[in-house]
Amino acid sequence: MNFPLRRIMFGALTVAAIWIIAVILGWIFQPEAFYRAYLHSWLLWLGVALGSLAVVMLHHMTGGEWGITIRRLGEHAAMTLPLLIVLFIPIVIGMHSLYPWDRADALALSAKLRHKVPYLNVTFFLCRAVIYAAIWTFLAWYLRSRSLRYDRNPNPITRRRMHNLSAGGMLAYFITMSLASVDWIMSLEPEWFSTIFGFIIIMGQVLSGLAVLIVLFSLMRNSPPFRDIVRPNLFNDLGNLLLTFVILWTYMAFAQLLVTWMANKQDEIPWYVQRLSNGWGGIALLLVILHFLVPFIMLLMRELKRKAPAMLALCAGLLIMRSIDLFWNVAPSGEDPMPLLSHLLTWMDFVFPIGMGALWLALFCWLADGHPLIIEGDAVPVPEELGNV
Repeated sequence: MNFPLRRIMFGALTVAAIWIIAVILGWIFQPEAFYRAYLHSWLLWLGVALGSLAVVMLHHMTGGEWGITIRRLGEHAAMTLPLLIVLFIPIVIGMHSLYPWDRADALALSAKLRHKVPYLNVTFFLCRAVIYAAIWTFLAWYLRSRSLRYDRNPNPITRRRMHNLSAGGMLAYFITMSLASVDWIMSLEPEWFSTIFGFIIIMGQVLSGLAVLIVLFSLMRNSPPFRDIVRPNLFNDLGNLLLTFVILWTYMAFAQLLVTWMANKQDEIPWYVQRLSNGWGGIALLLVILHFLVPFIMLLMRELKRKAPAMLALCAGLLIMRSIDLFWNVAPSGEDPMPLLSHLLTWMDFVFPIGMGALWLALFCWLADGHPLIIEGDAVPVPEELGNV
């Protein structure tokens, strides 16, 4: 029996419809909290789509049996980017509420902010967003369409072109997402800066995308065509890759904290001070334990990585922690230098990631329905003479 994609799609659409009602109510009655909750929810699912795209490009560049099972799922997940581009519209509407550089009163009070106006202004902000969206959507569309074509006609030239585009696309993704992280997250507090912040966000996105793909693969493992190819070694390989990105995310996040702490500069320290005080420190500790320590220990256990239910639970937990991490980055930003967690945490911070995820899942199921769920024809060798195609 095939995996019931259509039934899941209609169920997800039902949840998404309820979420849309919640969005309207939140926007009417709590607009300031609405935009914060919406932004970190949107960043979570953007990260899943872009992280999936990065996994697809990584497999095109490196090859390996690990990607045969999840690459097609990643291609469908990446093609949800047009939906996320549409869902960016409320953030554009709420720019005045979210970003202090879009307010005349904030510009009047801060000389540093006025110095950044040539970069942080509405027109340039929107132009950059359009460029990011165009690049990401093209990469997702090209790799998915060529991969489906390769299933029908396994031409080595097509395979080499996907490989070459992935190499350039990975570089483009790192550059554009580094800039986008400054635009959409760091500029919430435009006087603060970090040269490694973009890489932290990128590692988190790849971690999010890989976790979702492993969850989907785990759920589908007993349905055709996965049940004919699934083996414990595949989960072991995926677990090793997941461990790599857990370590990379942790290393970069700790490096940013260490450098900021050692420099002890007045314009850098407050970002951490407000995220380690008034209840926010509990979230930071939770991230240390459940975003790094527990996954790190579990992923060192070979027997655990070979068990699909354990990997499913671990990856679902990591996705939750990715949502909490983005909330920790986004929510404390604002006029209050020492915000209370209890004042900023609302029902929308719980409901919005779930509802937006349901909408994302519905589109994923629609994209996957009617297409092969695993790639075919990848056993075709790439002749050396096609290396420069």
